[in-house]
Amino acid sequence: MKPVLRLVIAVALACGAHSARAAWTPPDAAQLARLERALAPQHAQWDPAEQMPKRPFSSPGYHTTLKGGFVHSTRDAFTYAVGLLDPGKPEHLDRACAILRRVIALQDSDPAAKHAALTLTSPTQATLTAGELTFHVTLAQARLGDLPGKLTTGRSRDLRFLDVEFYHGAEREFDLATLSEALTAFALSVGPHGPVTAKTDAGKLTLICDTLTVTAAMHPTP
Repeated sequence: MKPVLRLVIAVALACGAHSARAAWTPPDAAQLARLERALAPQHAQWDPAEQMPKRPFSSPGYHTTLKGGFVHSTRDAFTYAVGLLDPGKPEHLDRACAILRRVIALQDSDPAAKHAALTLTSPTQATLTAGELTFHVTLAQARLGDLPGKLTTGRSRDLRFLDVEFYHGAEREFDLATLSEALTAFALSVGPHGPVTAKTDAGKLTLICDTLTVTAAMHPTP
């Protein structure tokens, strides 16, 4: 997340004054055609009233009370803004800057928010702070067939959440009956904890953290 944040800040500063110039090579005709084809579906989703792209609502059914309609995804907006900068067209630059200004304005500016934070320190570790309490989460093992899991964070209007993500991309089908392994094992502690290890053997998952050992049966049994 940090590299993305740095990129957004740098672009936002350039949009503000147009005084910072970085080395840039215009795309050739073939590259420009590919870029425009990739941007076409996102152009069609543009909502001038909100200065962000919109798309039909979809959700796996948690982290939201929405049931339908259209939503304006900040992730989609940032992706679109970066894509708009690639062709080097002035009209694209204006729209990219409008998107960045709009999304940055949506960020949490409530001073009370400093008392609650959710920080992803690596794809397998996260820290949650609430008042005087600090919780540490370590994803010891997560797999869905041949897909390894990782921790990701997100937020809605009044909720911050931590997910174990196995796949992100275009829609695809998963045949659960053919999966060789499907499990998630994590450690949660108040205050720092020692190294966490997980191992599977004879149809059982064993999770070890400091002096604590937890064993659970895996289903279906390998």
